[in-house]
Amino acid sequence: MVLENNSITLINNSSEIVSNVSTVFSNNSSEIVSNVSTALINNTPPLDSAWIFSIVVLVISIHQILSKSQRRNIFYILGYFEYMLIFSTLLLIYVTIAHYTISYDLCNSLLSLVITDIENPLMTFSYLYGLIILAYFLLNFKNNRLSQINRFIDKLYDRFTKKDYLIILTDLEIYFEELYEHYLMIEKDFEFNGRFECFLNIISDEEEFISEMAKKYPMLLYKLLNSSIDFDKDVLWANYWKYLVSTKGSDLYKELKNLNSEDYFDLSTENILELEYDDDLIIKSIFNIDIDINSSIISTIGHFIKKEEQMAYTNGGSDIELLDSPIYIALLIYDLKLRHALKNNSYTNIKIFNPIMDIILKIVTSMEIYWRLFGYYALMEQYLELIFKLYYRWTTFSKKDVDFGLELVLVISMSFHSIMTARLNPQTKDKIYNIMKKILKYIDEEMEEEVKKKYFEKLFEGVNLRSENPISGRYDNLELIDEIYSKIYSENLRNVI
Repeated sequence: MVLENNSITLINNSSEIVSNVSTVFSNNSSEIVSNVSTALINNTPPLDSAWIFSIVVLVISIHQILSKSQRRNIFYILGYFEYMLIFSTLLLIYVTIAHYTISYDLCNSLLSLVITDIENPLMTFSYLYGLIILAYFLLNFKNNRLSQINRFIDKLYDRFTKKDYLIILTDLEIYFEELYEHYLMIEKDFEFNGRFECFLNIISDEEEFISEMAKKYPMLLYKLLNSSIDFDKDVLWANYWKYLVSTKGSDLYKELKNLNSEDYFDLSTENILELEYDDDLIIKSIFNIDIDINSSIISTIGHFIKKEEQMAYTNGGSDIELLDSPIYIALLIYDLKLRHALKNNSYTNIKIFNPIMDIILKIVTSMEIYWRLFGYYALMEQYLELIFKLYYRWTTFSKKDVDFGLELVLVISMSFHSIMTARLNPQTKDKIYNIMKKILKYIDEEMEEEVKKKYFEKLFEGVNLRSENPISGRYDNLELIDEIYSKIYSENLRNVI
């Protein structure tokens, strides 16, 4: 019994000793952990978020210095290197937040190699890093370079389908030089060239788009027309031309009225082949571009004759002034084109028969149909007079090129016959006949004898080409030609409306 009691006493004492030891160890370990944590907190620098704020300010600053076009095309401006810079910035933010102590110590170690006693190395590093990136992007965006050039063209396609014309024009104006330079690379990017040419063909065929370009960015039009890009410039020119002649007060009207010649609009003045138009962008562009100006003039005049017919039929007359008429402007441009060709000995690039005879026949037919619309008829009559006055001017120019003169007088003769045999008022025929006599007199008095005979023979040939009863014989002098023309005039005075 004594042994049993001693054992129980020993067990109780042992339990008490273990309990006391456990209590002491528990209290001491909590104090140790607490002391270690306090030491770590005191020795680790606090997380400074000021540099993150500086990065945000940096991004906002870069965004503010970009133009609207650059912001719109930011993904086509940025290349692989720029994307790496952006990724490195995001990575720096992540590493700093997730592993602040490591980032702090790393920046301290790096900067201590150059600068000592830095109060906050991480913040200093972030500012230096930010300034370098800011400087790089400032230079990069200043150059307006496109890194993703094919994607940029695809985006222009997309915007065109949405009719965002102003945005497309602005971007084309800004990046045209770079696009053109890329197009002309020695090692051509055939994928890009095909896309670019196709895109230009599409926009050239959209009259509304070309009108917007003419209003907002006319220099872009000149660049396109004068470029060596292989797209359909005739279509672009046709729509541009339509805008120029149909818009009263357009640059074309201004350039024609500002020509450096007081005598230009005096169509009776002789020998004024020389004109100063070197500063006139549109006129020079017309001369320099390989375009079909004949078809443009014919289609324009035909279009506006129809338009004038409808207006006259609806309103009972026409209130348009001759000098502001698209037809008048078109004829003067043809005059300038012809003048330029003769001046530069390149007459073979321009022909007179096709456009002028077509124009004469369109006007005469319209006058026969709408002769009761007196205001409209009077306007068309002025156009016929204008053409024959131009004929007289071109006859004076023909001294420089006899081949041109021979083709010209053939057209003059056929035009005269068409007007005289048409059902027009006697007053109209009288006006044209008087100008015709002036042309014949000029040929007789101013041309050399041999050239004069060739001209009269062509005039006679032109009459026979139009006559139902051709006349035989040789008509190579003024007296005989004048007799034929007088007979045609007098016999057809009875053929009136």
